[in-house]
Formats: sequence, structure tokens, C-alpha cells
Amino acid sequence: MNNITMKKYFFMFFALCSLIIISCENPLMRKAFGLNTTSFNSNGGSMVESQELLRGETVTRPRDPVKVNNIFDGWYEDNDTFLNEWDFDTVPNRELTLYAKWLEVETSALPSGLTILAQPNKLTYIHGELLNLTGLVVTVAYSDGSSENIPYGSANFTAKGFTATPAHGTLLSHSTHNGTSITVSGYGFNADTASLTVSQRTLTVTAAAHTKSYDNSTTADDVTVTLNGILQGDNVSVSNVTASYTSPNVGTREITITAVTLTGADAGNYTVTVPVTITMTEGGIKQPGGANITLTVEQIKDITADYDTTAVISRSGNDRVFTVQLADINIFDANSVNWRIEGIGNYVEQAGGDTFIVDLDEARFNILSIGLQRIRLQARINTVLYSINITFRIE
Repeated sequence: MNNITMKKYFFMFFALCSLIIISCENPLMRKAFGLNTTSFNSNGGSMVESQELLRGETVTRPRDPVKVNNIFDGWYEDNDTFLNEWDFDTVPNRELTLYAKWLEVETSALPSGLTILAQPNKLTYIHGELLNLTGLVVTVAYSDGSSENIPYGSANFTAKGFTATPAHGTLLSHSTHNGTSITVSGYGFNADTASLTVSQRTLTVTAAAHTKSYDNSTTADDVTVTLNGILQGDNVSVSNVTASYTSPNVGTREITITAVTLTGADAGNYTVTVPVTITMTEGGIKQPGGANITLTVEQIKDITADYDTTAVISRSGNDRVFTVQLADINIFDANSVNWRIEGIGNYVEQAGGDTFIVDLDEARFNILSIGLQRIRLQARINTVLYSINITFRIE
């Protein structure tokens, strides 16, 4: 095909296209082709393009237009009355204009701030108690100058998406929550309550245990104690106890605790009530093994003598009274002593006490002769027997 022929075909194709375009503007030609235009009147909304339809085609539903403070409610054949909504499955047989129907939305002021109107009824707690937000009221401010009060626990508090941190019912900790505030959040704003006071939980000493041998001191090292009040799940234990006995004597079980040091992850949440005096049910200050206990005569009434050798007493009156005492009354439990004094065919016993007084006449000792006499004194302390002979002269 030569160039002249190609130019001829191109000119004929261009002329045919021009004829079709021109004929679309001609009513007679549009009718012949069955062309119809569907226009969209958005009634103040965003613009919607019109559609050119061939015979038998339906109108394609366009994207919904938008309009400030309005909600789109469909396309209608009639404007203003909006009685005939267009069915997009229908084939139009004419030029058509569809009208947008709008539903006006009431404009609302926007939230502009959040404040605490009323504090929760309770802001003071002890470690381990549950947070209670009863009484909390927040105020929402709006851009038009209005405001709304919303109590915690009301339907509005939940419906409007308000939250509180920490939440109602939170288990409070002294180390975590003391001195902190409750933060209320909503509408993108935050408001803080007054600070919480979460005190340490107080523990009490209910028992103590300690044993030592007599050392003439009240020192009590490495005392163990039992504490009451630690919450289940808390990591708390005793690392050190400062204490002392109320007496240095053997048999003492009363101990005074002046300090208890705690350790563990939750130790900072607790404090211990001190000082406290505890009577232990066992242990205490014990008599040392192999103690050198001696028995000495402290007094023979109205007579001065060296009782390690010979004493002189009268045959009549109250002069024949012996008072005998343990030399070191601190290293034994006086209640564990049993006394016994033996004469010629007679004896007298006494249970308990660090002192033994015996009247030879009342004891009915058969001491008739004049001159040297001897009686035997015994003291049994626990299971150990101690004894001395007392020699005296009757004039």
C-alpha cells in the first residue's frame, strides 16, 4: 500500500469520528443512537459527574456526596418533596436529573477540657487495701462554654469511654501508690485527683524464741520471732532482731524486743510495732553445765563465827536458827531447788527458793548434849545434789 492510499484511509476514518461526535450533539442523531444523559444535583453537596447512557443501560450508582453537618439519604427524581427515590436497577428512557436528599445533623460543641470536680470519698489507705473510687466526679468542658458533670460509676462514665488509673478495686501497695494520684482519662484529656496516702502495714510480734547459758548479762543475740499481719503472696522475712532479757538470772524467759529488721521484695510495705516484751514458753537463760555452786551459811542468829569451821549457838531461845543461802543465786532457777537438812534421826525439807531457814527446836532435832554438834545440809538443783556439813557447838 502506497502513501497516497494510506492518507486516503486515514482521512476517511477521521471524518467518520467527527461525524459521530457532531451527531451526539444533534437531538435527532442522539435519538437515533438512543443516547440519554443522567445528571446529579447534589443540593449543596460535593459535585457528582453526569452519565451518558446508551439505550438499555442503567444508571451507575455514584459515590455518595458529602455535605457539612448533613447525612446523605439517597437520590430522588423529585426535589424538595423527595417522594420518589430512584431505583438504580431501572433503565431510564429519557433525559434524567436525580436530586440528593440530606438529613441535617444537629451540631454539637466539642470537648475542650477535663477537670476533677469531687475527689473520691477515700484517699487514705493501708498497704493491701482495695482502691475505692466512690464519690469521684469529673467535669467535661465544651467549646461552646457549656460543661457536664460525670460521676464515677454512672452510665455516662462508661458510655463516654472514661477510664481511671489505677482502676477501682486495685490492690494498693505502699511502695507503688503512696503519694501518687488517680488519673482520669477521656476525650483525649487527663485529670489527676489529689495524692493517695498508702501507709505501711503494721506487723505485731506474737512469739519469740531464744536460749542461752547463764553469762550474767541480758544480751540476747539471734532471737527468732513470729510476726502477724503479712499479706499472702508478699515476700517478707526477718533479717535481724534487737532484743535483751529483762533479767540476767537463770530461768528468765521474758525478753524485750526493741527493733525488727525486715527483708524481701515487699519489706518496704511493712513496719513492726516495737518495743514489745514477750514471755517465751520455753528456752530462756539456762543453768550452765558444770556450774560451781557452793552452799554457805549466811547467818546463825546473834553469833559471829567462821562457819567454815565451828559455830556457837545457845541451847535455849531463838538463837538456834540457821539461815542458809546459795552462794550465787543468779545461775539457777530457784524454783528447781529442793532443800534438806539432816540431824540425829530427824530431817526437814523445803521445796523451792534460794534461801532455807531452819529452827533446830521447831524441827525437833534431838540435840541434848553440850559441845560439838554437826548437821548435814543438802540442796538438789534440778538433778545435781550439793551438800555441806555444818559444825557448831552448844554451850
